[in-house]
Amino acid sequence: MFLVLLLSVSAARVLTRAVDTYQQQLVKQVEERTREIKSLEKLGHMLTACKDSGAVAQVVQTIMPKLFKKSIAGALAFIDELNSQLQIVTTWGGATRQGEECYKLEDCLAVDHNHYHASNDTNGYCPHLTKKDQDQVCFPLSVQEKMLGSLSLEAEVESEISTDELDVALSVAEYVSLALSNIQQKEKLEEMTLRDPLTKLYNRRYLEEAGRQSISNAQRNDQKLAVLVLDIDHFKRFNDDFGHEAGDHVLAEVGDLFKKISRNNDLLCRYGGEEFVIVTTVNDDLSARVMADKYCQSIRELSLDFYGKLLPPVTLSIGVAMYPDNGLSLTELIRTADKALYQAKSQGRNRAVMAF
Repeated sequence: MFLVLLLSVSAARVLTRAVDTYQQQLVKQVEERTREIKSLEKLGHMLTACKDSGAVAQVVQTIMPKLFKKSIAGALAFIDELNSQLQIVTTWGGATRQGEECYKLEDCLAVDHNHYHASNDTNGYCPHLTKKDQDQVCFPLSVQEKMLGSLSLEAEVESEISTDELDVALSVAEYVSLALSNIQQKEKLEEMTLRDPLTKLYNRRYLEEAGRQSISNAQRNDQKLAVLVLDIDHFKRFNDDFGHEAGDHVLAEVGDLFKKISRNNDLLCRYGGEEFVIVTTVNDDLSARVMADKYCQSIRELSLDFYGKLLPPVTLSIGVAMYPDNGLSLTELIRTADKALYQAKSQGRNRAVMAF
């Protein structure tokens, strides 16, 4: 009886310790889940406040180490649509730079399949990953089938990415995807309000703000500015002889040519109808005149085909005003350049005239 009683007490103690251990594990798990939920909520709030993709990258770099154990590192890459590749924008936790700074879209199997991919001998390895002796998982960043980037995690050797951590990473990928998508949508809306839809040049509304800023910068840096007002000669004939679609085609092609021959810091705007305004920094009057002549010459060489018909040659008349010589405000400079434009028209068109 004593032995039975002793065994019962021992068993009860073992059971109690087991229950206590289990309860401690449950408490630890609850605390861990609570921490993850709070961190994810914080991530969501911070991403909502981001105004551009660079801010998103900074938020991810800050939050990720708090969501995962120290043995897990990672990298974030965004899609560079211009070059059709993934560009690594940030890493954390001592992650390798995953080989190159940029890699092809098809080199990330998660992006290629639009589904998270665990790299191993069974599933295959993402070509952009350089190590094959670590637990590595890639997650696509996408919204409604539109691919935005990739999130990669890598565990240290002899460590692994748990199922719970996989779930957290999936949530992070979803948060980041939505944030990027919202930013892109906002940028598109802003672009629509600032650019002319036909020529893709800036519109008059943007010119008024950016032009004033250009003058302010020129004043601060003691620089000269040239304000060019450009007008397509005899534009009405394109609409009258070939239809308004042909006229739109001419405007779009002229806008494309302006973008090709302009400098990076030039402000190109469609001012209205067939009239354009360019604001640019120059060294002196001569360099402004050379630039205006370049636009005239480039337009002369433009050959436009419209549904198999060769359109008449396109020429420009240009008036040029200089800051500060011809005015101190954008309105004054445009008015002065416009007068020089009419002089170019009266002198036979297809030329540039400097304001006096």
